[in-house]
Amino acid sequence: MALLDWISRKNPAPTAAVDTAALLDEGFRAHQAGDGGRARACYERLLAANPQHADATYLLGTLDLAGGDAGAALQRIEAAIALRPTQGAFHYSRGEALRATGRLDEAVAAFQAALAIDDSDARWWNELGLTLDALARSDEAREAYVMSLERDVACVAATCNLANQHLRRNEPETAARLLRGALEIAPDYLPAHGALSQCLLSMDDRAGAIAAAARAVAIDPSAAMARLQHALALAADGQLAAAEPEAHEAVALAPGAAESHFTLGSILFRRGFFEESDAALARALGLRPQYTEALLERADLHYRMARHEEAIASLEALVARDPTLAAARIALASHLQHLNYVDAAEEQYRRAIETEPGRPLAHVLLSSLLHNAARYTEAEAQARFTIDCAPDYAGGWVNLAMALQHQGRMDESAEANRRALELAPGDATARVRLGSVLAQQSRYEQAAAQFTAALALRPGDADALRFLGEISAIQRRERRGVR
Repeated sequence: MALLDWISRKNPAPTAAVDTAALLDEGFRAHQAGDGGRARACYERLLAANPQHADATYLLGTLDLAGGDAGAALQRIEAAIALRPTQGAFHYSRGEALRATGRLDEAVAAFQAALAIDDSDARWWNELGLTLDALARSDEAREAYVMSLERDVACVAATCNLANQHLRRNEPETAARLLRGALEIAPDYLPAHGALSQCLLSMDDRAGAIAAAARAVAIDPSAAMARLQHALALAADGQLAAAEPEAHEAVALAPGAAESHFTLGSILFRRGFFEESDAALARALGLRPQYTEALLERADLHYRMARHEEAIASLEALVARDPTLAAARIALASHLQHLNYVDAAEEQYRRAIETEPGRPLAHVLLSSLLHNAARYTEAEAQARFTIDCAPDYAGGWVNLAMALQHQGRMDESAEANRRALELAPGDATARVRLGSVLAQQSRYEQAAAQFTAALALRPGDADALRFLGEISAIQRRERRGVR
């Protein structure tokens, strides 16, 4: 009632014999109880009697905003500000309405105007931080979150947003510490459990990530983001069959969320359900046509489905939109290479390397392309670039071994293959390559051991079987010669 008394003192007297204080009281109570229809009726009756009533105008604007009509809300809230420009809450709500209409820079100015009037509200600082984050003004956003927590250390929303900043900066341990602190204050704060699950995934604590996401689902089974995070955590742990129904739930709960369709599509892809995956990824792109991750995932899927022309068209459009996107150029090159457009593929690999020189995948794929074109010296150079970028990447050593072998540098090739096997003992291809080098050096027993090990890893491997057959034939000829 103290708030309503204050509101009544701040508004002009009514022009008609209407008890505006009683109407405002009734409307405000209905508003707080979630009865928007009744609240709106009271505010409109009040304004009919007193069109200059700032609070009724403002409160109608907040009803519009809650109902999803940000444009109407903005008009009413700005009218309220014109009537009483020194009311901080009005400027704060104007910031919310501007943000809802996508006018983020103006929203920042509105939040700052609210804080210039009253800088004591932790929630206002937090919302300013969120808007600054959306504008990629991360340092300013961080300052806003810190200001929020200085005013209320228990503002778990600000703590979570600050933690998300640390997560984006690849500081998951710091983020997890902040989130656990937030959960001590508010154990059932769902966003903190979801964010903690993301942190733990990035720390490779998959069991912890699954547990945190499952806790979020238990708190609110109808929360689409909780279901989505649970699906992501399960999928990261390889539990695809368990992840799929959670992703379906996320889609059912939020059919307009592109992320849910994308996650479902990715899980279906990994499970080998290509047609269903394609449909889910298409829905994600229908909701967000420039969804880069979905475009790249669908291009990979189309590679597996041999739908190269479709993938090339979408990837060319993606590269045209963002020429700096190395991942798109690498995917485009892979499709072009498969269709034997070797020169075009080479150009895309080299453009990807120019964009991200330290990206080992582009170097190793270009090395393979050059090897297939019998350009062994260049293939060696790219393999060595791969190793410089990622010394513990077995693929780089395998490619180096192949390039050296075709240049007749057998000892070096064998050594590179051994290094690859130290890094990836279960790599059947590396064992076949090492076996072929040893066979060329007439070290048949050692070669046969590598081919046999490759078959144990990959039963039926055609190259291993062929080489073993050749070695067996050579050994029979040698025995006949001895006799």
